[in-house]
Amino acid sequence: MSLASLSTENRIASGLRLFDCAAGNFVLIAKQLGTSISAGGLSEALNGKRPLDNSIAERLLDVLSRMADLQNAVDVPVDWSQTERIVTALTIRRIAQIAAVMKDHSLHAAADTATKSVVQ
Repeated sequence: MSLASLSTENRIASGLRLFDCAAGNFVLIAKQLGTSISAGGLSEALNGKRPLDNSIAERLLDVLSRMADLQNAVDVPVDWSQTERIVTALTIRRIAQIAAVMKDHSLHAAADTATKSVVQ
């Protein structure tokens, strides 16, 4: 079964297991990136008690995708408990991606530095 065929909640749970990221750390990261979710709400969703609101689910999948990109950019496990560093790295990487689309690569070094700051 492919990840795409799973429910949103199962895709999030699978991603968190894959990254070895605690749900509480994921909630903190998502909140700092602008997605309003409580630890209890995520727990209920991941345990099948209440589905996530579609807009929140999509934002959480976006956060998870950004986390996957960050994990793929380093050769060692990311320390997801360092939520402030994670959020900084994800934010700088997103800004650098947008700047690169605009043919401005001046933030590439800052994104690399932020990326390297999240490894264990």
